[in-house]
Amino acid sequence: VPGWDAGYSDDDDTTVHAHFGFAIDLTTLGEDITSVTYIIDGDGSAYFEYGQSRNGVKTGDALSDRTNQTITLSGEEMSDIGTIDGGSLSLEISTDLPKSFNELYDASLASSDNPDGHDAIYYQSITYGASLLSGRTLSITATFDDGSELTHIYRLEPVEAFEDQLRANTTAVNESIANNTDASKLDLEPLFMLEQIQ
Repeated sequence: VPGWDAGYSDDDDTTVHAHFGFAIDLTTLGEDITSVTYIIDGDGSAYFEYGQSRNGVKTGDALSDRTNQTITLSGEEMSDIGTIDGGSLSLEISTDLPKSFNELYDASLASSDNPDGHDAIYYQSITYGASLLSGRTLSITATFDDGSELTHIYRLEPVEAFEDQLRANTTAVNESIANNTDASKLDLEPLFMLEQIQ
């Protein structure tokens, strides 16, 4: 989960709005692929963000930032990002949290020196955000040199022990950073399961 923020908006101090970003591994297997299109169904609260700038791609390069429920990456882009070195795709969720989260958020503001106060809203709100993806479908279509296409459709489901695995992953990453080791090499627990339905 490389992205998270939450807070009251200037226009509404009674509802906590939260935003989450779940990273997707872009490694793609296959030959003669000219483009790959990703589609997430449902309302606009869930969408993809491809941020080439996150990994230091220079301004003016062929890669560009984009945000939408449908994202197409060209063969050139897929070649550049085949090992995630040139960018990352994240599945973003932007939503208002239920009123039950107000107390957690207020407690986190009041306990800036207490990590436990921040952790409660962080982990519980991300777990709620993940639940909003339950049952949504992710469609991936590859287009090949000869014009043919191949589509796979997957149903997304957060794992049963989502919050526990999120906590374990976060602890592992933080320990890796503290020990000056490469966090990208960690074998983290999956947070979602994909069921192929087509």
